[in-house]
Amino acid sequence: MKTGQTRLTSKALLFILLLSIVVAAVPWITMQRIDARLTENPPNNGIVAFELAENADHARGMIDGWGPELSILARKSIIVDFVFIPAYAFLFFSITMLMSLLSAGAPHAWVRRAAYLPFVSGLADVVENIFLLLILKSPHDIPSLYPRIAAWCAAVKFGLLALVVVVWIIVALAWLIKRGARKALGPAS
Repeated sequence: MKTGQTRLTSKALLFILLLSIVVAAVPWITMQRIDARLTENPPNNGIVAFELAENADHARGMIDGWGPELSILARKSIIVDFVFIPAYAFLFFSITMLMSLLSAGAPHAWVRRAAYLPFVSGLADVVENIFLLLILKSPHDIPSLYPRIAAWCAAVKFGLLALVVVVWIIVALAWLIKRGARKALGPAS
């Protein structure tokens, strides 16, 4: 009996990986250049600091520190991030799915589930960006909830991506240990 479920092959996953790297490269470079501009003068606040501002006074202080020209660049960086989000989500997804090929049994299923966390991270990033744009639109009349929502979404985004990287490390270490054990046992295994 067929379940109708299709599986991504390792070839398809490698294609998604390479495509996501290519698609992510331009926005990532653009955002890095903008962030370098934002952080070149004291108090050296970049986009990540802005994402994690948590309160209106802190966010307003950063915007005032940047001034009008750099605030426009910050807005541009956030808009470019909307292109970057699906690219990094698919990048993390494809790496995690490829890592799942190194595991078996229950860990395999958990690794495959973890592969979808980057998409949840991407959704949190979209909400974060919307609230950051709203903050930049009215920097002197920032509702207190906006920076909190943006900071919470940023924490979720970074936390989920960090969790996925921890999964990669665990899978790689387990695979290396298993491989080492097989070599130690020799050809009989």
